[in-house]
Amino acid sequence: MTLAIVAVIAVWVACYVRIQYEYQTEMAATMRVNENLAVAFMEHIQLRFDQIDATLLIIKQQYETHGGVNEAIVDRLGGGAALKVMNLSIVDARGDFVASMLPGSGSINVADREFFAAHKDRSGDSLYISRPVTNRFTGRTTFHLTRRLNRPDGSFGGVVISGIEPRYFADFYRELELGQSYCIALTGLDGVIRMRQSVDGMDAGQDLSASPNFQAMQNSHSGFFAAISLVDDQRRLFSYHRSDRYPLIVQVSVLESEALAGFRERRHGLFVGAILFSFVLLCAFGLLLWLI
Repeated sequence: MTLAIVAVIAVWVACYVRIQYEYQTEMAATMRVNENLAVAFMEHIQLRFDQIDATLLIIKQQYETHGGVNEAIVDRLGGGAALKVMNLSIVDARGDFVASMLPGSGSINVADREFFAAHKDRSGDSLYISRPVTNRFTGRTTFHLTRRLNRPDGSFGGVVISGIEPRYFADFYRELELGQSYCIALTGLDGVIRMRQSVDGMDAGQDLSASPNFQAMQNSHSGFFAAISLVDDQRRLFSYHRSDRYPLIVQVSVLESEALAGFRERRHGLFVGAILFSFVLLCAFGLLLWLI
């Protein structure tokens, strides 16, 4: 009887060890794939932002040098569509449009926008990435990349603006067909989502700064963790990567149930095998005892 019990325990210990090994292997593979995706998406975003910022800097330099809109700026505004941005615009110190890719801008004032106040109150010359807002031209969600314009005396002279529709990035990621439960999010270091694409669609503007998931992403440049998503209330496997040049984090996640579907099938097979083997073993020992 002691030998039978020891043999059954050994079978189940071996089964448990194998299940743990399979689980760790599957988790590591999923996290590695997600992390590689996060790095690739961040490279794509940084490349696009670099192109847009280079255009903003050229317009800024031309405007400050010549004290207004010249032919070089008009050419840049005309070529802005090639950058896949919603618009390129210049506003003065009052928030009125001086030049824009979109018609009808003369009747709109942006002095109440977040990016305008940020540049007016700060003398810094760094690129600013605003929170998503509803665009007054198109009615669609837009966030802005902006740079401050200075007068010759260094005072505030306006803002050069590039409006970006998050759906440009969302459409690109959706075409990759990563899976039914994959989700890709571009989040600022302020915790506000600039773009989130999932199988349910695209959204933006949610503030996750107080969430445990966002706090977990503040601990390192990149990493992964498992947690309940605040968006769909399901357990997900998250991988994230922070930009080296912009205050942004790319986050890739997948439902744990989808990522571990193969592991669960193998675990079920191991359980069935352990049960059958234990049953046969006990029957054999029972028969041996009866014969003795």
